[in-house]
Amino acid sequence: MCYNIPQHTGIDIKPDIYARLLKIDGITSIKDSTGNMQRIQELVMIGGDVFPGADPLTPFCFMAGCKGVVWGGANIAPRESVQLYDLLMAKRYADALKLWERLFPINLYLWQHKYNAAVKAATNLMGMPVGPCRHPVLPLTATEMKDLKKALKPLGYN
Repeated sequence: MCYNIPQHTGIDIKPDIYARLLKIDGITSIKDSTGNMQRIQELVMIGGDVFPGADPLTPFCFMAGCKGVVWGGANIAPRESVQLYDLLMAKRYADALKLWERLFPINLYLWQHKYNAAVKAATNLMGMPVGPCRHPVLPLTATEMKDLKKALKPLGYN
């Protein structure tokens, strides 16, 4: 699997490069974390298996033909995440999007904040203790935690 995370690496595996990489023995897929739905659709059209790493796009990526997602947000609401997947695979898109309304606030929050720290903090708040991130990743600030709790409310966090 090729990993395309240009916001961290400074290198972008564009669709033409991915097409060339697929010709190399052993390369069958890509994780694309650009957060660009147009890009994801281009990658799907090239072939191979596409696994986006862009939480706010999750249901739309499946609808576009992705084989799966690399989705940290699934740790926060595992039952709802499986339910979303099942609805999408059954092509029950209206039901999936209704469930996505509850999942979207936390997934957007993750994408817009310190991702790993936010995933761990939210998972802890939802009663599944995973502890904090290790240094040098800093924990969320008090203000960020307040906003995180608000993003978790649609999932039943009090």
